[in-house]
Amino acid sequence: NVIHKVKPFDIPESWDRHRTIDFGTTNPFCCLWVAIAPPGALGSDEVLVVYKELYWVNRTTIESGREIKRLSKDEAYVWTCADPESKDGRLILSRELGIRTIAAPKHLGVLEGIGWVKEYLALDIEGKAKLVIFDSCTNLHKEFRKYRWDAKSRHDRPIKQFDHALDCLRYEIMQLKRYNGHR
Repeated sequence: NVIHKVKPFDIPESWDRHRTIDFGTTNPFCCLWVAIAPPGALGSDEVLVVYKELYWVNRTTIESGREIKRLSKDEAYVWTCADPESKDGRLILSRELGIRTIAAPKHLGVLEGIGWVKEYLALDIEGKAKLVIFDSCTNLHKEFRKYRWDAKSRHDRPIKQFDHALDCLRYEIMQLKRYNGHR
């Protein structure tokens, strides 16, 4: 959605920053960098700003971790949240590269997480976005366009394809909700 796509801008140092990771080798490895704009900075509410992405295939966790460190420069992060199903990936990043991660809230279902993402996609009372994504995050934008529900399944669930950056976004929002005291 064009409302959520913005031109890159300088993120103030005072804004909290997070990273979120979905592991993959054959499937894409994705890391998103997210800043939290305080109320009043971009709208009446707090706004999530996805400002950077790493999205690639056929790289090891070590290679991906090194690239995360390079792209992170000297930024400080409140947390780096990662796929709860990849304990090995989280341990490799921590032990080998000093990138400490926390597991995304696993007890929350995918559908509940998708519902929370939809809440952030909804506009606030002033008609402003609560989630904006730099237009340079091309893979996240592409996944929004390609994401589909499984019409053949008896269960209401998405197709597990074109969802790695979207999984990262869902992990971030689930962790933010946990951090702010929701469940």
